[in-house]
Order: sequence, then C-alpha cells, then structure tokens
Amino acid sequence: MSQPHQKTRLLIVHAQANNHDCGGSFQMLRHLLAGLDHERFDVHCALSLLDKSAGNPDEGAWRTLTELGAQVRVLYVPVNQAGAGPVALLRYGFEVIGATLRLRKLVRMGKFDMVYTNTINMLPSGLAARLTGTKSVYHIHEIVRQPPAVAKILARMVGKLADKLLCVSRAAMAPFEEVGVPERKLAHVPNCIDLQVFDERFDGSAVRNEFLQNRDDRLIVAVGRLVPKKGFHELVEAAKDVVAEMPQARFLLVGDTKSDDSYRQQLLRRIDELGLRDYIIFAGPRTDIPEIMAAADAAVLVAASTATPESFGLVILEALAMGTPVVATALGGIPEVLQDGEHGYLVPPNDPPALAQALLRLLQNPQRARAMGQSGKRWARQNFSGEDYAARVVEVL
Repeated sequence: MSQPHQKTRLLIVHAQANNHDCGGSFQMLRHLLAGLDHERFDVHCALSLLDKSAGNPDEGAWRTLTELGAQVRVLYVPVNQAGAGPVALLRYGFEVIGATLRLRKLVRMGKFDMVYTNTINMLPSGLAARLTGTKSVYHIHEIVRQPPAVAKILARMVGKLADKLLCVSRAAMAPFEEVGVPERKLAHVPNCIDLQVFDERFDGSAVRNEFLQNRDDRLIVAVGRLVPKKGFHELVEAAKDVVAEMPQARFLLVGDTKSDDSYRQQLLRRIDELGLRDYIIFAGPRTDIPEIMAAADAAVLVAASTATPESFGLVILEALAMGTPVVATALGGIPEVLQDGEHGYLVPPNDPPALAQALLRLLQNPQRARAMGQSGKRWARQNFSGEDYAARVVEVL
C-alpha cells in the first residue's frame, strides 16, 4: 500500500501586524495563499508586531490569512535599523537575539520544512532557519541602496541566510548580484494582479460623478501611502504647470497617512501657496481602486526616493489593467513594468517639469492616450495574471 503524501510544513514570517497592511508584500502573500495547494502545504503565518507596545495585532490581516487556510500567530520580530544611532543599534542587537531564539523554538516545535520570510528587512527568521537546519526563502519586495555600506552588508547577510531569494524585479535582484550572491540562489518572480478584482466592466462613472463637477474635466489619479518617498510633493509642483495649460485638469490623491498626518499638512500648505486647492482632491484611503483607475484619464506614480526606490510599482499594473495610461518615474523596477511610449511615459526622477509635460502629452492627445491604455491592458493581463503567480512561487519552493 502506498504511503500518504506528507505535506510540506511552511512557516511564513510577515511584517506589519499592527495595522492593516495593504502594501505589495501583503497582497502578494494573499495571492500565494489563495493559489497554494493546501493538500501539499501545511501553512503557518507568524505576523510580526513591529511595535511590541501596541498590544493587539491587526484583525483584518489575521482574518484574511486565516480565511486563506493559514494558521496564524503573532510575535515580535524587529526590522532592520539602517542609519540608527549606537544606542538603538545595541537595543536592536538584543532584540534580534531574542526574536531569533523565539523563532528557533517555534521552528523546532512546529517541525517546519521551510521558513519563508516575506521581506528583506528581517534577519531573525533567516538566523532561526540556519540554527535549525531548515530551508530558508526570502521574498525580496524592496531595494535598499542607502547607506551604501549598510545596504551591501544587508544584501550579503540575507544572501547567506537564504537558500533561495525570490525577487519581484531584476532591479530588486541587482544588489545581491553585485555582492556576489550565487545565481542559483536567485529567482525572478514578478508581482501580479487579480483580474477578477480589476474587472474590465468597471467604467469609472461613479468616481467621476463623485469628484468631478464638469463632464469635460480631465482626471489624473495618484494612488499610494501619503509619504515622501511616493513623491506627492513633486506631483503638486507638476500640477501647477499642468493646470496653467489645461485648467480642466483635476488631480485625485488616493491614500492613507497611516499614523503621521504631517506630510499631508505640508502638501496642503504648498497647494494653498500655489492656488491649487480647487484642482487637487484628497480622497483618503479607498477600497474601490479598480473603479478609480477606470475613471482616470491618466495615472501617475512618482518614485521620489533613490535610497529605497520602488522595486516594482504595483499601482502601474492596476492602472494598466483598467486601460489607463501611466506616467511614472524611471527608478528601480518601474521600467520593467511600464514600457515607455507604449503604455505611457517614463520621466526622470525629481523633475516636476518633465512630469508635467508627460501628463500634458497624454491629456492633450486623448486618442493616443487611449491606444496606450489598451496596449497596457493587454500587456498587464497577458504577463502579470494572479492565476499564474502562485504556481511560479511554488515551482521555486
């Protein structure tokens, strides 16, 4: 009689359990769990409390992962402290030791076959895997470039701790190649979108009726957390030039400030200085992103950080899937997702005038913009389907 197939016991360590994490790493984790064969994998998720004083984890993240078939627990794992002072680094060192010992105990008691760390920014999970002789996989969603010495040390350490590195883009893979991580350890697995969510039947009319006063208004949408690295301040500067040539242009900024509202207040002050209060709308966090993208004449992603550039630019795919052309900064992994002149335009970083001119090229040539949007829709749906994503990851595992 044949023996029953033994499941692979997989421990996934994911950061940010204190507030509902809708970033790219959590979205990809959801796609992975939704596509896993749970007859082959026994999945456990350790959600890390980034702030151990916060107490309770985010119920939304817990519920989502549980519904997708994972057994979920919460523990505190410190994230990397690049640029911290001596006291903070010393405290971080002790916290790494404590978290490593907790995870080592968890791995041993759970008899896990593999530890899957869903970020570059956690060392204890990889250390615990090494101490227990367990396979270690790191899913790299970030590009860390600054400070250069620290970034190289981090790439070397994670490269040694991991048996395999899943990288969301070639740009995310590059720092590991530069420090000599063997090619056999590296795998390129691009992010994806859920085509059942980004349904082609959305027409955007509800969003346009909500935010626009005139049918002839042209809508530019930017989606992302309201933080400086997302470049909303550069978009505000570009808006001045766009509105000067096209007064019917309107900008819809969609995103949450999380716990710090100071950046939003800074943006509002600058908007008032430029006389743009009637042209720039803060929509706050929204769940109807497909409808918002369908409503837009153009979408924009301004990557403003060279220290931690965008590794992929998932919002670009979300826009293209709805047939909306995109203007984005040519940093990090963005040029791998957006083909310049085919699906929109790439612009240099930190260049609001160039950003404004690219947006005007789309708004002033609606027929060309529609053709770019349709080309982008085909590109996104053919190459970044969520249906294939889990299979790619499982193949690597």
